[in-house]
Amino acid sequence: MRFIKGRDSSRVAGRSRTYRAGGSRVLRAAGAAGLLAAASLLVAMLAAPGAGATTTTKYYDVSTSTTGPIYAGVPSPVTVTLTNDLQSTQPFGSAELTIENLPVSAVSFAQPTAAGWSAAFVTGSDPAVIELTSLKGDELSPGASVSIDLTLSPPSAASITIGTEVKQSNNFNGSGNDFILVGSDPSIQVESLGLQFATQPTTVQASTPPKSFSYMCPPVAVQLVDASGAPVAAAGIEVSLSPAAGSDPGLYYGTSSSTSVTVATDAGGLATFGTCSSGLAATTAGAGYVLDASSPVDESSTGALNLVPSQPFDVAQFLQNCSPTAPCSATVTSAATGTTATVDPANTSSFQLLTSFGYGDSLTCDSLVASAAADPLVVQTTASGTAAAVSGTVTMTFPKAIVNTVPDNGTPHMPVCIGATEPFPGSNSSPLTNATEPYQGLIYDCSSSTYQTDISALQSSGAAYLAVCVSSYSKHAGNETLVLTESSLGDPVHW
Repeated sequence: MRFIKGRDSSRVAGRSRTYRAGGSRVLRAAGAAGLLAAASLLVAMLAAPGAGATTTTKYYDVSTSTTGPIYAGVPSPVTVTLTNDLQSTQPFGSAELTIENLPVSAVSFAQPTAAGWSAAFVTGSDPAVIELTSLKGDELSPGASVSIDLTLSPPSAASITIGTEVKQSNNFNGSGNDFILVGSDPSIQVESLGLQFATQPTTVQASTPPKSFSYMCPPVAVQLVDASGAPVAAAGIEVSLSPAAGSDPGLYYGTSSSTSVTVATDAGGLATFGTCSSGLAATTAGAGYVLDASSPVDESSTGALNLVPSQPFDVAQFLQNCSPTAPCSATVTSAATGTTATVDPANTSSFQLLTSFGYGDSLTCDSLVASAAADPLVVQTTASGTAAAVSGTVTMTFPKAIVNTVPDNGTPHMPVCIGATEPFPGSNSSPLTNATEPYQGLIYDCSSSTYQTDISALQSSGAAYLAVCVSSYSKHAGNETLVLTESSLGDPVHW
């Protein structure tokens, strides 16, 4: 007999099967008497082939494309192949696979490869049971096989046995037509995944949205790993970064504020959080910040979510609030080259002043600057509560060792590369056609006729622009000093 929901409970070839619709498991037991009978039949068959006698035998083999490990939370392909053993003298026409420890929601499959065969979940089965049936005339003769491609998504570490049963009938009905498995049902080991920071967060300058952002470079990256710490190649797994408790740096991703940032792993199992030009930024200056990495597949043996902490990092701040009653200036020194820059405001409006070395995006004109001096200075001037022009000077002093890297350094003119949110006269690109910020280029001398022409064109356009140029050069004891002036309403991003 056969029930539409649930399965029949019958003893066939020494096996007792119970499928409980909506239940929690499938009971599969082999009675001792049945096993003894099957063993006796096998021994008799092998011992007495008989002269001209025909012994009816029904055997099958099962194999899988993997025995593991596969990983918790990672959809993993597994191909199951059922083969009518060459010892058999009968075809088989149907089978069932019981994916122990996994519910239907954690299993999917493609239709079988053999012609005339189809597959479907047994309604109400828990764990998942897949029934394979064939059309009349498409049964598998001895030596023939049928394969089905499964995708298993185990939620936690476990050992998964794929229990198999095969019948001669086409629709998995009837008794007394069961095939006997040669060997044992396959088992697949599921392991938990872990996370490791492949690239740790680094010190970053405090960003000042919406105009100025400085990003961690190289970008932060987190790798999926197994229990031994070896990388696991699994694409499309979500990994999240969020501030550790009590350690909020005012996180941004790109230009959007976020308390948690999530990206997917690539084919190598690596989750990379943006780029040097648009990645992780922070707005709150401070020291010792920590980010926690987490993922739905990152779990301990108890099933609790693990948070993997980063190394501590700092958010550097060079921001000063300036006003007519509290004038300010800022001097910074490059740790890489020893170049210094002093920024002095020349107007009496209230504004903010930001200076630093070693931060900001790479500029397209960096290659035109001597490599030893390619150490970007970040300068930001932002008008606050006034429409008056924000202006000032930047005095940069290049040490003798840096000056000597430039050919014909008797009277060197160190090139200065600038990127800004407004157009400016630059020798690397036209400010009138470069329509996308950051506007970039090498700064002209203030006395240059090209500079004067471009300034006139910008003034005529009526658009906001940056009037920045090199006003003077000087050399003292081998050191070179450049004075840059900026006298318009503009917003330099980095110099």
